[in-house]
Amino acid sequence: MLEEAESKNLAVDGVIADITNYEAPDLYNIVVIDSVLHMLQNDEIRNAVLEKSSNAVCKAGFILIADTPKHKSLICDYFKSVPKVWKIIKNEKNFFFAHKIALVKS
Repeated sequence: MLEEAESKNLAVDGVIADITNYEAPDLYNIVVIDSVLHMLQNDEIRNAVLEKSSNAVCKAGFILIADTPKHKSLICDYFKSVPKVWKIIKNEKNFFFAHKIALVKS
């Protein structure tokens, strides 16, 4: 995948790390969590990973999560409970895609 991105002159960084204790050094336009949450031991750890991952998304960025349908409600509940504003774009079967939108001051 990285080779294809390079051939198209796309700036893509791939990181291989333990997601439970990885601290993102920067904010990203898109964060992808693919087939990871179901491998974690419990919902407390899953929620901690969702928090860290969503905090690594820049304003107006995106998060894409692919996981088993078993965790669909946990993922949705997390994004509905965070103080940042997320617009859920897709929430079907194994895929969750959300857009972080700027808070509008009144």
